[in-house]
Amino acid sequence: MRRGGLVIAGVALGIAGSAAAQAPPRAPEAVQSAFDTRVLQSLAANRALRGPMEGGWRLVGAQGEPLYDIELSEDREGLGGAWRDLRRPGALDASGLLDGARDGGRLSLQLSATAVVRLQAAAGGVWSGELDEAGQSQPVKLERSGL
Repeated sequence: MRRGGLVIAGVALGIAGSAAAQAPPRAPEAVQSAFDTRVLQSLAANRALRGPMEGGWRLVGAQGEPLYDIELSEDREGLGGAWRDLRRPGALDASGLLDGARDGGRLSLQLSATAVVRLQAAAGGVWSGELDEAGQSQPVKLERSGL
């Protein structure tokens, strides 16, 4: 009798197992959609830990001429990032790391020993101020670059 019970249990497990094995697979679109949703949720959670300056910016001169591409990283520890001088493509010293400080509507970016940008928040998410390079000052604006 015990043997018969094992057979019945085995048959029941086999039926349940084959039913699960025969369940239709999820459509590739549903799998991709679930993956995309999870990636976007993770990105949103990461961005929630970042500051509003996070991302790509472009520093332009008074006539709108591109001067620097700037990538900023802002978190609880402060503001930092990297820069590239668009006026000197290919030059070995035309890029580097920057130190920044933001105090409400004021922003300061130290690009190098001889270049500093001092800005104030303006309308439309743009920052305006001046770039001081080796003692020469010029008016500039910092705009989102979408990078």
